[in-house]
Amino acid sequence: MPSDDEITGYRFERIGDVFPADDPLARYLVVVSMALNDVTWATKRLLEGLEGDAPPYENVYALRLAGSHMWEMLKFLSGSEKNSPEVAAFLDGLPEDAREYYRSALARLEADPKDGARPFKASLARLRDQFSHYTDLDRKELMCALEAVGDDEGLLHVGERFGDFRALYADEVAGQLAYRSEDDQLVDLEAFVTKIRNATNDLMRFGQLALREYLRPIAGDKLTPVTAELPPAPDADPDPGDDAEPSPSAS
Repeated sequence: MPSDDEITGYRFERIGDVFPADDPLARYLVVVSMALNDVTWATKRLLEGLEGDAPPYENVYALRLAGSHMWEMLKFLSGSEKNSPEVAAFLDGLPEDAREYYRSALARLEADPKDGARPFKASLARLRDQFSHYTDLDRKELMCALEAVGDDEGLLHVGERFGDFRALYADEVAGQLAYRSEDDQLVDLEAFVTKIRNATNDLMRFGQLALREYLRPIAGDKLTPVTAELPPAPDADPDPGDDAEPSPSAS
């Protein structure tokens, strides 16, 4: 059996052998995996767009998407621990580093604001609401957003084909909604994206370690560890010989 440092994944012929439907812990970890798929993809898309040349409206959408998934995952984790004895017992038995990543991620929902900044929890909840619902007509933040861009130039692309439509003036309003709250307080975008990135890292580390602990006792034909050879280190001898120490693997 390869060591933990050598394992890069697992393969199993039947999902039901590893995650049986009648096991609440199996169901929990499947949903954790689903959430990690969404959170990591959305956060990666957001960071790539901000670092590249993506149109601003794509970055606003990616921000709303990443914030929405982050909110839903953190709420799921918190609720599952409170409502499922099996999950609570599993979390208590995890190694300390896994529990620390877990606590760090959940603490972001309750962190006190500093320097007058809005709590991360409130910003996530707002993005989730904006992603899942369009703003009611009488909401103060919609009026504030429209007033904020009232003097800007507007542009509407109608086009001739499906997909040509783009109301760029509406994108400006959507951006304001993403960065404003009901009390008209602006969000520090750079600081907020950093919090999303750091929370995603905590969640991914927790998920990796939790899944490893869950899968560790599953042996035999049900589960096959997957390993991958690492490329040689820069300037290293491509054939170091039998006496050379093995290169460390990324976890």
